[in-house]
Amino acid sequence: MTYIQSHLAGQVWFSLGDSITERGWYQPIVTEILGLREFVNYGIGGTCIAQKDKDDSSAMCLRYKEMGNNSDIITIWGGVNDFGYDFGSHGGIEIGDSKEEKTPLTFIGAMHLLLAGVTKQYPLSRIGFIITTPLSIKRGMNEKNLKGYYLSDYCNVCREVCERYSIPYLDLLKNSGFNEGNIDIMTSNSSGTVSDGLHPSKTGMAKIAPKIANFMLSI
Repeated sequence: MTYIQSHLAGQVWFSLGDSITERGWYQPIVTEILGLREFVNYGIGGTCIAQKDKDDSSAMCLRYKEMGNNSDIITIWGGVNDFGYDFGSHGGIEIGDSKEEKTPLTFIGAMHLLLAGVTKQYPLSRIGFIITTPLSIKRGMNEKNLKGYYLSDYCNVCREVCERYSIPYLDLLKNSGFNEGNIDIMTSNSSGTVSDGLHPSKTGMAKIAPKIANFMLSI
């Protein structure tokens, strides 16, 4: 393990996300690198940033309110289930028309609600957003979902809304080093036995965890 000088040593980290976060494969590595006191995992598999429907209470734009109150640093990693090619929302969340709309039922609106809400609830915490890693071609990397959007369209919204709120982001879609040449190694199912083209494997997380640690130092 490579350690770096960390001004975050001894601090508490909240990680909000979907199944990529829920697996808990990157947080222990980052915690050790940075010397954090603890991490709290708020990842729930299959969840989106937006509501899948009006009865969905699992959306990140809503459930951030249920997180604790002792965080020093917060990261949010989401969006792939909103794309939902054949997983998550199973067809996609509508992105929305207005860049300023604030409804939990569109991706733009949910991003606004999430970032504005987290900022207000945790005004003294360092907050950063993680744009998700690439998918395999078989999992829809270059395909439109049923709503007519590419994964990159959702990632563009993440960039735009983060910049609107001056929230730093780590762009793993463009900077993870994952591509079709290594996606079979860099992704796996939850048992780590088979590539699934979606979730970073333990090997993949070992590759990107130092990037996440350095990103967190910069927030």
